[in-house]
Order: sequence, then C-alpha cells, then structure tokens
Amino acid sequence: RLPRHELFYSTVRGTKDAADALQDIDLWLESILFQAASFIMPLFRVLPENFVRVAVHSMSMLEIMSDTEGRKYYEAITDYLSDPSLFTPPTTTLHVGHSLGGGIAKITAVKAGNSAVVFSAPGLVMSRDKFGIDRDQLFSSTLQIKPRADIIAKLDEAGGSVQRINCEMPMGLFACHAIAVTTCELARNCWAYSTEAEALAAGLTQTEVDVHTAIEATYCPIVDMFVS
Repeated sequence: RLPRHELFYSTVRGTKDAADALQDIDLWLESILFQAASFIMPLFRVLPENFVRVAVHSMSMLEIMSDTEGRKYYEAITDYLSDPSLFTPPTTTLHVGHSLGGGIAKITAVKAGNSAVVFSAPGLVMSRDKFGIDRDQLFSSTLQIKPRADIIAKLDEAGGSVQRINCEMPMGLFACHAIAVTTCELARNCWAYSTEAEALAAGLTQTEVDVHTAIEATYCPIVDMFVS
C-alpha cells in the first residue's frame, strides 16, 4: 500500500449530459462504425489487428477537415497534469474513471506513462493510433473492470488487464453500465471479512471499513429491488 501522500488520483466522471454523449461518439465513432460493419460482414472480425488499427486511424483523419478545438476532453486533462507544480516528488499518479471518463483516464494515463483503473470504459486497441498512444504501454498499465452485458464496455477492444464481474440486472445492456451496480457487486464480492472487527484486525482503517459499509447500505438495496 503506497503512503497516501505519495499517491495522486486523477479522476474523470462518466457521461452526464448530451454534450458528453456527443463526446463519446466523437472519440469512438470510427471504432463503432467498424464494429457495426463487422456484424454485417463477419469476415471483418478476423482481420489482423494492425489492419484494423490503420483503418480506424485513416477514417479519423477526416477530422482534420473540421474544427476539433475543445472537442477532445483528454487534451485539457493531459495539459493540466503536465504542470509540475501539482506534484511533490516522489509521487505516483493513478488515473481513474467510469464510462467516457474511464476511456479518457486510460488515454491520459498511457500518454503520461502512468497507470489507470477504469470501470465500464470503451476500449482503445482499435483506436490507439487516433489518440497517439503506445500499445505496449496500454497493455501493461491499464486495468478495466468490465461488467457482464455492459454494452458501452464492448466498444472497441479494452487492451490491458480486464477483470470481468457479474451483473444480474434486467435489461442488462444499459443497467449493467451503471456505476452503482458495479460498486455494489465489488463491495459484496471483493470483501473478505465477515465482521468489522475482522477487517480492522487485518490492518484496514476505520475509515476504509466505514466506506465499505456506506457503499453497501447506499447502493445495494437499489440493486436488490431490481434483481429480487
């Protein structure tokens, strides 16, 4: 466990409004189109990864003909994090995000040479040349939590480590994308302690135990209403 003063979190929220939804489409349009074409022509699914990467990047070159200023959220975050006055070395930066925010967190992490832990984020394997990120860095420094049936997490290909988790929500294509559902699933299945005393004896702080209790009490009853 890193000393808390040496760990800097860069967090990016997910899609909130229509402008964010347009940003989703703007960033992953080429990958979406290629995946849609693969459903119509299954042969596309066996094309080499490098061919797909080049094809997606070539399609994205059409953006040169339009005004892209202010359209790419990740550029503002990259510029912000490049300010050396933010950090007091030695500092480790961890990029975290959900949905659109998770995709942006992965882009900014790879560009900065940092690590990312993201939830239900679109992938970057097919579109990595569009964003100017390195494949090896993507695969070695990112971890994605991917709920079963989450439609947004199926966009592009994740890259890096992927932890798949269960989701029993009805209408799972979109319900499983909700961060509340993911949070409840993790709280219930990644918690190894049966009592508060056991968790404290294992070295967790009272704050960490209280956060886990609050998560279960806040999110899980809502999830249970739909799956019971």
